Amino acid sequence: MRPRRTSGFTLVELLVVITIIGILIALLLPAVQAAREAARRLHCANNLKQLGLALHNYHAALGSFPPGGMSDNELSYIVLLLPFIEQDALYGKFNFDAGNYRTTGKIDLSLNRISGLLCPSCNQERSNLSLSNYEERVPQTADGEDSYTTHYVGVMGPVGTNPVTGNAYGHDGATAYGGHATDGVLHKNSKVRFADIADGTSNTFALGEISWNAYEKFRTWVRGSTINGGAMGSCKNVNEPINAGQPYFDFNNGAFGSEHPGGTHFSMCDGSVTFVSENIDHAVYLSTASRNGSEINTVQ
Repeated sequence: MRPRRTSGFTLVELLVVITIIGILIALLLPAVQAAREAARRLHCANNLKQLGLALHNYHAALGSFPPGGMSDNELSYIVLLLPFIEQDALYGKFNFDAGNYRTTGKIDLSLNRISGLLCPSCNQERSNLSLSNYEERVPQTADGEDSYTTHYVGVMGPVGTNPVTGNAYGHDGATAYGGHATDGVLHKNSKVRFADIADGTSNTFALGEISWNAYEKFRTWVRGSTINGGAMGSCKNVNEPINAGQPYFDFNNGAFGSEHPGGTHFSMCDGSVTFVSENIDHAVYLSTASRNGSEINTVQ
């Protein structure tokens, strides 16, 4: 009698198949990750687009852009934009009286997560400053949760020298935390109008993205300027290069940046959103942060 032959894979054939499958997965995985990041980047740009539209609607209703951060009640421009981003009910809960932002009716409300303030590529959604004595780290709430943050902050203006005039850009002269630039569109107690943007709305930053995971100074989205005019939570100076770090006590100079490869998003004053390379010429970067510097070269 002839022996019965059984069909099947040999060990060598099985190893070859496994190897081929592994190679295919290795080839496909970067493409899948790139597609996911492209979707997250588009989502992030849309978040900024909606905030830019809210700024325009605020201007139409009240005759100017909102202050980047208020120093009397310490609230941010975002709080003032809530009615323009479909958050009327939340806006109605805020206490706008003068006083510390940690008082009841202010810091407690930062436990509301607003998805339109958060870049999906960033893992940090909450206030994360590690100093143990910093009140935001443990807000005045019954459950003690950390505040939700925002990844989109106002551009106070450039810090440095205007390449056209050779003069220093506007600054309030304060040294604590880096002080406050004043040539941008959103800064401390500002009320900038379209008519004040002499460089053109398409040539001037309004908002920028700070969403890189290594950033150690994410603050609550309700926070504007402190009463003494020192630290500014809702806006930043344009000083450091994109994706560059800053020590805490240069808090107002915290660098714009993101987890998107190669750069970060900015909303322009005309409502458009542009992706700015981390390799941008620094003079051009500063020029685009200025609303009235008469600079020739700006981000296009």
